[in-house]
Amino acid sequence: MNKTELQFQDFLHEFEPVVKKAYISLNQAAWNAYTLSSQENQEEMAKRDAEFRLLFSDRTNYEKLMEFEATNSINDPILARILTSLIRDFRGNMLPKTLIEEIANKEAEISRV
Repeated sequence: MNKTELQFQDFLHEFEPVVKKAYISLNQAAWNAYTLSSQENQEEMAKRDAEFRLLFSDRTNYEKLMEFEATNSINDPILARILTSLIRDFRGNMLPKTLIEEIANKEAEISRV
C-alpha cells in the first residue's frame, strides 16, 4: 500500500464514524416519522436528513477527495471505488446549506402525504 492509499484510509477512518452516526440518527428519525406520523417527528427527520446531507457538502473534504483522485495513486480497486463513490456523493450535495435544509424539509413534507 502506498503513501496516498494510507492517507486515504486515514481520511476514511475519520469520516466513516461521523457518517455512520449521522446515518443511524437519520434512520431512527425516519422510523419515528413513518410509524408515529407526528409533525414533531417529521421535523426531526428533516433536521437529521439535512445534517446527513451536509456531511457530503463540506468543501474541505471534497477538495481532499479531489486531491486523492488527482494523484492517480489509488491503485487498490476497492479504495479506488470508494473514492469514486464519495466524489459522486459530494458532487451531488455541493449546495448551499439553506438549500439542503429546504430540500430536506420538502421531502419530509411530501412523505407526510
